[in-house]
Amino acid sequence: MDVIEAILARRATRSYLPAPIDDETIRRLLTLAAEAPSAMNGEPWAFVVEHDRALMKDLSARAVEHIRSEVERGVAPPGADAFVAAPGFDMFYGAPVLIVICATSQTTQAACDCYLAGENLMLAATGLGLATCPIGFAIPVLRTAEIREKLAIPKDYDPILPIVVGHPEPTGPLRPDRRQTIVLHWN
Repeated sequence: MDVIEAILARRATRSYLPAPIDDETIRRLLTLAAEAPSAMNGEPWAFVVEHDRALMKDLSARAVEHIRSEVERGVAPPGADAFVAAPGFDMFYGAPVLIVICATSQTTQAACDCYLAGENLMLAATGLGLATCPIGFAIPVLRTAEIREKLAIPKDYDPILPIVVGHPEPTGPLRPDRRQTIVLHWN
């Protein structure tokens, strides 16, 4: 699959088969993620790879509770209440792997660089026939001291982008319609 096909094929997938992803494939995804551009070639990223479904279920439950508390306080994003309304909702959609990209620097551009690495990872996964979904709602829980310790995330590193990876259910998501590109200035 070429890069344009991967860009057009990549979807935020929310239904996974339970099949595991082998370590060699995960290492390849991390290597390709780290090929992303970064400001001053700083490469300010580190990766957490989590396979433990019990831990992922615990993280999901904590994230759902956090979102529900934000809904109650009126500070949740629109639609968040419906998103987590189902009892036992799995924030990670049954995916066998969670990869968290962490910024290793507090510089202004570090988070942007991590997002670039994340896009590389998601496109590489698509090219390998895998599916991904970024899980932004998990970020507040990943930043707690208890979870940082469980995932070996140093205090001075910032969890920026959690992404689940797995084999998609055969039905998979359809390509959504896109809005017309907004160009503010073209001289």
